[in-house]
Amino acid sequence: MLNWLTYLSREINAASNNRLYIEDVYSLIVNETYPNAVDIHTQDRLRGIRQALSRYRMVDVKRERIEYLYEQNKAAAIRSAIPDPLSILTAVRAPSLAGLATTVVYMAINSLNSYQSASSQADLQFLNSGWDLEDEAREVFDAIRSDAYDYMLDIVREYDLPGYMTLNENAVDEFVSWKKNDNVVRRIQFLESTVETYKGFRNYWLVLAESYFKNGDYEKCLEAIHSYEKLNTRIFRHDMEYAKILPLVIAAGQNSLKKSDYIPFAEKYANLILENIGTGDWELRYFAAQTFVDLYKSTDDIDYLWKAYEELKDNVNNLVDKQNELNTSYLAAVKDEPIPSGTKKDTEEQIKSYNKLRKEKRKTELPPVYEPLLMNCDLLFALAEQLGISKAEQTTINKILRTEDGNLFLVDSLESKYSFPHANSMNSDDGNELLYNGSEITIPAKWISEDYQITLSVTGNHSAEFTDWVVKKVNRKTEGDLASFTATLTSKEASEFKHEPGETITITINPHSSYCADTYLVKYKTVDAKPNWYDHIVIWNNDIGFERIE
Repeated sequence: MLNWLTYLSREINAASNNRLYIEDVYSLIVNETYPNAVDIHTQDRLRGIRQALSRYRMVDVKRERIEYLYEQNKAAAIRSAIPDPLSILTAVRAPSLAGLATTVVYMAINSLNSYQSASSQADLQFLNSGWDLEDEAREVFDAIRSDAYDYMLDIVREYDLPGYMTLNENAVDEFVSWKKNDNVVRRIQFLESTVETYKGFRNYWLVLAESYFKNGDYEKCLEAIHSYEKLNTRIFRHDMEYAKILPLVIAAGQNSLKKSDYIPFAEKYANLILENIGTGDWELRYFAAQTFVDLYKSTDDIDYLWKAYEELKDNVNNLVDKQNELNTSYLAAVKDEPIPSGTKKDTEEQIKSYNKLRKEKRKTELPPVYEPLLMNCDLLFALAEQLGISKAEQTTINKILRTEDGNLFLVDSLESKYSFPHANSMNSDDGNELLYNGSEITIPAKWISEDYQITLSVTGNHSAEFTDWVVKKVNRKTEGDLASFTATLTSKEASEFKHEPGETITITINPHSSYCADTYLVKYKTVDAKPNWYDHIVIWNNDIGFERIE
């Protein structure tokens, strides 16, 4: 505990984008500190750190927005590593799991780059304001650093500890500096040459294991994690730092152990991941589930698939509330976040900025999809099909995912795909709800999410294909009634195209491009004379009519 807190005080000072790191550290101290590891001196030390951190935490609305964007991007990154949820069963074993492990471990929360893929520039503008810490904050954190010396003397004196077990300020500063060094070979050289200094410090072995993995030294990675385990330290309720490295450890074992040794090894460490995470650590639980899927591939032991299924069911159960929260917010009119009396000016400005962001986004906002839930549903339902779960279990899943009178996903195709029994989300007459006038497409908003993909193909004398469709507006005819919401989309390229009579126009709509859900396909033909309007749907734009034919 002494060495970790000394190290923590340096990390707080050294971390870039400190407001994000503060959020992480504050949560760790408040939620994960193991009470039995805290004496009176440590309690005072933790109180001082906690009070200093609380002064510089972000306002609630920004914290929630960052957390949401981070979780969305994390799910997208994991999805890129394993695009097919059951690919581990059919693909070459090692690259699939190793790629997933790397993705899970290296999605760093204290990096602004994690949010650069946010869909709205307004989001980034809001997040960037008040991102960095001012000089006053750095002075406070320097005080945390200086207090570490007195804390060290108190602990050494209280417990009559041998002085060589404690890390001094220079040793910790050097360790933090080398930990952040991108040259992994130089980092390993430093760590190996200073083992006598750091061998009693838990984080040393975790950084060494991660460095060996990154360098492809898989056997040394396993040796380093075994050295960590021999320390038998417990200063947290859940050893999250250990759990976050374990995906790399499993991947290292997969690349270096014989199959007969790997199977019990991977099972052991997948279970250790689960023992050391909380309900909110869905990505590590997802990795553990994928590890069990991989073990099924190696053994044909169906119990591993059931284990994966149960872990995913827990994940889904814990993620449903966020989707319901997003649904409620989307269906209701935008309400300003209240500004409490006595709020500091910079905080007040941030809340006003957030309120402005919400109103601007609402003009083109499509039904929300919480990507972590969707990704876990995808693998859960794939495993359910593989396992042939009972009708009773199907009913249980349905009840976990939705109330009897409410949907889980507001996007029709996703709602139908992730429910039992599956149903086609598009009826034969649904195409009537799509309108194309030669320059704009208007569709029910419930057809697409923010991750939609639309392709309009023209065949005729001049064939063309347009994929640059963007939302111009979302018309919410009756607030709260999703069925009344329509989305109008435009394409710069399509708007410059001159249609002629005799063309066939095919519009293909993928509601959520990352997942294989039902697609909408509607066809038009262009005409130059009005047909019997009782028999056809025709939209006129100057001298060209657009008649739906399929």
